[in-house]
Amino acid sequence: MSLKETIREELNNARRERDKLRTHLLTTTLSEMKYKEVELKRELNDAEVVDVVNKLRHRGVPAFLQ
Repeated sequence: MSLKETIREELNNARRERDKLRTHLLTTTLSEMKYKEVELKRELNDAEVVDVVNKLRHRGVPAFLQ
């Protein structure tokens, strides 16, 4: 199972549990991953997914709460 699939499963779990913060965080992460895929014109591998997550992490939590 790829990291992208794991993130999607976690998003579904967060939605079922009605965890708004986690849902927002994972939705934003998947959105950034999709943006990167469009930019590269191909699917991301696990290393590229990690890069996207790290970039989001460096932006900080306040960016996710806006």
